[in-house]
Amino acid sequence: MKGRFGVNAIVTKRHLYDHILYDSTNERTFAENLDTSEEVAVYVKLLSVFYITTPVGKYKPDWAIAKVKHIFFFSRSQ
Repeated sequence: MKGRFGVNAIVTKRHLYDHILYDSTNERTFAENLDTSEEVAVYVKLLSVFYITTPVGKYKPDWAIAKVKHIFFFSRSQ
């Protein structure tokens, strides 16, 4: 995967990596909106080989978005 900033790549703050390669202006706008949203904790553009098996077939999402801001850890004492 090759990219050039300003052509098909942008710097990001909330993406899993520090930059993202985009395929279209719509995708760039979508990524910029995710990157500036206070509700989004982290997001990633998924590879085309990623899919989720469902009862009606394979679902191939383009993005994964996490809105979780807090993760709590606990242990069960015996």
